[in-house]
Amino acid sequence: MNNINLHNIYPSNFIQESRILEERKSLVKSDLFDETFIRAIYENGLKEHEQFDIKREVWRIPLKTMALPNGDFWEIMKHIEWALKIFLD
Repeated sequence: MNNINLHNIYPSNFIQESRILEERKSLVKSDLFDETFIRAIYENGLKEHEQFDIKREVWRIPLKTMALPNGDFWEIMKHIEWALKIFLD
């Protein structure tokens, strides 16, 4: 094995992304990557951590700013919080 992991940053809740999961499955199967990790945005009612198999996982990151109103400024604030949580993890 290569001991190389693939990390994807996906700015959505990642609920109907079967194409991306299949791509990751192929990459792991071809021995290009050992594991793949997807970072997405948490939404109520979804699992925060979801393990699709031993080598594919998604982490939906909960945001405190999700309670803020809609609007361009607030959407930017939500994405800044999300990015900080990804890079500081």
